[in-house]
Amino acid sequence: MKKLLTITLVLVITLLGACSEAPSSKPEFGKTYDVNEGEAFDIVGKDGANGEVFTANVTISNIEFVENVSDNENYSFITYDLIINNTSDVEILSGYFGSANFNVYDENGTEVYAVVGSLGDYKSANIRPEGSNSGKMSLMFDKGEKPAQLIYSSYFLNKDTGNEYVIDLQ
Repeated sequence: MKKLLTITLVLVITLLGACSEAPSSKPEFGKTYDVNEGEAFDIVGKDGANGEVFTANVTISNIEFVENVSDNENYSFITYDLIINNTSDVEILSGYFGSANFNVYDENGTEVYAVVGSLGDYKSANIRPEGSNSGKMSLMFDKGEKPAQLIYSSYFLNKDTGNEYVIDLQ
């Protein structure tokens, strides 16, 4: 009887283990994450053309507001250092870390229209596996606007293929 009980117990444990779900390794998209200036964070995105999932470790630091630039007196700038390390086994296309992936919002949650500014040296480029890219990026917006958030979006056109990463500026 004791042997039968032991065998039954082993079978039940084995069956329960086989029926339980393994943790999902599928990345989640369409999420928003708060991140901190100067602290590295991990991002995930999916290339809309070929469906390849990419990951990277990103740092956005040294955020500054610049005004009274001689040839752009009607505009203000936000500048920041951007470091991207490709941690995936696929190439990340340049379009996933261009100025269009960065948006600025005011304290009311309204987007501040911003375009690439002339104060940075960042050059968007494809990043091979284990490769990196870095530089100073700048966005230009109308003088008098009060940006409250800088948001990086790891998707291109389709929010279901990436996430948003939010840095509070105030």
